[in-house]
Formats: sequence, C-alpha cells, structure tokens
Amino acid sequence: MIDRKALAAAFPATIPVLMGYLAIGVAFGLMLQEIGYNFIWAFFMSLTIYAGSGQYLGVTLLSTCAGLGTVALMTLLINFRHLVYGLSMLEKFRGMGWRKLYMMFSLTDETYALLASAQAPVGVNPKNFYFAIALLDHSYWILGSVIGAVAGALIPIDTTGIDFAMTALFIVIAVEQWQTYRQHLPALLGAGATLLFLVGLGQFFGQQQMLLVSLGVIVLALLLLRERLEKNNYNVKNLREQIADLSDINVGSINSAIGELRKLDSALNGALGGIQGMDPALAGTLGLLLQVNSTNIRSHLEWDFHFFIG
Repeated sequence: MIDRKALAAAFPATIPVLMGYLAIGVAFGLMLQEIGYNFIWAFFMSLTIYAGSGQYLGVTLLSTCAGLGTVALMTLLINFRHLVYGLSMLEKFRGMGWRKLYMMFSLTDETYALLASAQAPVGVNPKNFYFAIALLDHSYWILGSVIGAVAGALIPIDTTGIDFAMTALFIVIAVEQWQTYRQHLPALLGAGATLLFLVGLGQFFGQQQMLLVSLGVIVLALLLLRERLEKNNYNVKNLREQIADLSDINVGSINSAIGELRKLDSALNGALGGIQGMDPALAGTLGLLLQVNSTNIRSHLEWDFHFFIG
C-alpha cells in the first residue's frame, strides 16, 4: 500500500522531474510513433525498460532492425552508469524489503539526483518518501511517452532535433545540484574527466565509447577522495549546527535584554514623574537624555536580533 502522506510530501520535490519527463517522454513517444510503433509500445517500453537514453537508442535500433547482440552491447554501454548509481544507494535502500528491487530498477539519472539530495520532511517515513519519489518519476515518464505517441498519431510533427530535450534536462539537474551543495569537487572532477576523454583522448577511445572510460576514472577518483569529501561534509554540517546553537542562545539573550530594558523604562518614567513635581526643568532635561540613550540601546539590540535570526 502506498503511503499517502509520503506521496504528498514527495510530489513537490518531483515537480522539476515532472516537467522534464513530460517533455522528453513526449519526444520519445513522437519518435517511436514516427517509425511505426503506437502508444501501446510506448507504454510497455516505458513501463519495463524505463531508461530515457536507452529508449532513445531503442528507437534507432528498432528502425534499423538491429540484432539482439548489438542491442545488448549498446544497452550495456549506454546504461553502465546505473551500476554505479545502485552501489552508492545500497545503504539508503537497506530495510525496504521487496521495494528495494523496484528502487534499483527505477534509478534513472533524475531519480538518482533527487534521492541523493532530498530529505524526508519531519513526520514522514524516509523509506516511504524515497519509494514515492521513484514511483512518481516512473509514472511521469510513462505518461509523457503515451502522450507523445498519441499526439504523433493524430498530428503530423517534424521530430528533427527533438532528442535534445534529454540533454537540456541533464543540464538543469546539474545546475540544481551545483546550487544545492557547497562541495563542488565531485562535479568539477566529473566535468574535467569527461572533457578530457571527449576532446583529448577521443581519438584513441572513440567519442561513442568515451563515456564508459570516463565513468570508470570518475568512480576511481571519487573512491580515492571519499574520506576527504566525507570529512569536509562533516565539518560543514558541524559548523552549521554550531551557528544554529549560537543563534538560539543570542536570540534568547537579546529578547531577555529587551524585556529588562522595558522594565527599566517604566521605572525611570515613574521616577521622572516625581521629579517633575519638584523641578520641571530638571525633569525635562533628564527625560530627553534617557530617551536618547534608550533609543540607541534599542537600535543596537534590534540590529543584533535581526542579524541572528536573519
């Protein structure tokens, strides 16, 4: 049974994927319809294969009547990165029972990015939250594929260049990850290794096979740097917690000081009332001085208060 609370919590986190999957799913459906396969094929391919780049490749392989050996080899090369995804999620999927198999199957690039960064809200079971994210993303992809195939059958559409939708989605995800994390070394490492093998060593490995080589180098480098990256993340987390604790302490102290200042104002005003009856001129001078000092103290306290809660 699906946890509705987890589903409701997961939906806002998956909205970017919804927008992207509808776009690239529709593109896939259009391309599949163009080579003669209707929405039924689109539905079952998206349900059982569920690999964006793999399904785009599938359109080409189907159109050229490629052999099973070619299909198996090309699918392995283009989706080899999912092996890395699965290994990095073993701890997060621990204790999910039968759902663990589906979670491994549903690890697309976009779902992996969400699961790697999303945190379950307070009161929501994390395992149910992860499962809801994977299920929603899968449903978006199926929906987009079917819509594209149906639209392609009803409306003549030129699909030239439409497969760029997948690249655009990857760029959006990469930018979001960059903005979310302060530690940019993994992203820089991945971009640098990919660029090196694409441009510098592409003539030896070939630009079609460079993805597998660059992924291997990236994984090896991240494993070697794992201790350093985890230490940096731990230090940043501790620093944030210390700042939060310090802010709580100072906010409490400032609120207490403002309260005491108000009591002091009341007492001084009472005393000025007594002096007023004896010496109005002296009372007026003292009142003006007290007002200026009180205003200065209040402004400093309020600035401190806004600084620590801001």
